[in-house]
Amino acid sequence: MNARDDLAELIAVTEYPGMETPWKERADRSPVKYYSLKTADAILAAGYRKPRTVTTAEELDALAFESVVIDAYGTPYVCERHATDGTRNEWKPSGMYHLAQSEEIIYHGPATVAHEP
Repeated sequence: MNARDDLAELIAVTEYPGMETPWKERADRSPVKYYSLKTADAILAAGYRKPRTVTTAEELDALAFESVVIDAYGTPYVCERHATDGTRNEWKPSGMYHLAQSEEIIYHGPATVAHEP
């Protein structure tokens, strides 16, 4: 499914918890699906986008210099050194002086990409 359908399905099952027919089986003209899609369209038109997550050190290393990610604990990191020689990127945690490796950021769970230059 695309972002619109994913969002509309979430709206439908949240707003209409007693749905007798699963989302994928509903006719396009069903009121629940119609209003859920209209609401999803409005949310997307307002600029909402689902945040991108990365789950491996390799995905973190593929991000560009000055990218910003937020780890599983909510700590933001800025890519201070983008490795082009096959080594790992180095990331500076907000308010800290030390640099972290990609494996350290991803160790406790996925990271959310907050900014890609």
